[in-house]
Amino acid sequence: MSLGDKLKQYGNLFIALLITVGFGATFLVYGGGGAGGSGPNQNQDQEQRNFTAPSQQFSETGFNRSYTEQTVIAARQEAVFVNAIYDNETQIEDLDQVRQIQERYGEKTFVQIVSSAQVSDIVSRNGITEFPAVVVQGGVITQRGPAPQQESVTNITVRNIEEAVCGTLNNLGSAAARCQQIGVL
Repeated sequence: MSLGDKLKQYGNLFIALLITVGFGATFLVYGGGGAGGSGPNQNQDQEQRNFTAPSQQFSETGFNRSYTEQTVIAARQEAVFVNAIYDNETQIEDLDQVRQIQERYGEKTFVQIVSSAQVSDIVSRNGITEFPAVVVQGGVITQRGPAPQQESVTNITVRNIEEAVCGTLNNLGSAAARCQQIGVL
């Protein structure tokens, strides 16, 4: 076999490999859940459509909603989740002031006092290492679906939490007056 024949053989092999990779990429995009497909992303979208808001605005035991659920619900409801997070029970008292947030912002807020173990995904995504802490979790609807918006507060005062709430709410609505009153807008 001459050198020219070998080059031709390897060239054909290379072209066949490129075609195979091209078909594989096409399958992943169109058949495996990408744009126009019916793969895993469509199931994820279906799950997101089924997320429901908590039945109450305040909880001392938690709403049992993940980071993703909170983002989707917040985006749809044009609201925020205020996660007051403690690491040990002695810190709960430091978080009592979050009650005022729900009273001041009403239906725009879902406020929960929870242990770090209950919301470990929120703690890790926000890089929280000091407790108590407050994470204000919101969301906004984009062309690609709900996108998270969040702010962490470790110097816990009502004012700091209110600033985070006002900064995270996508549509302030009735909360705008309160945000203007405290000078955030």
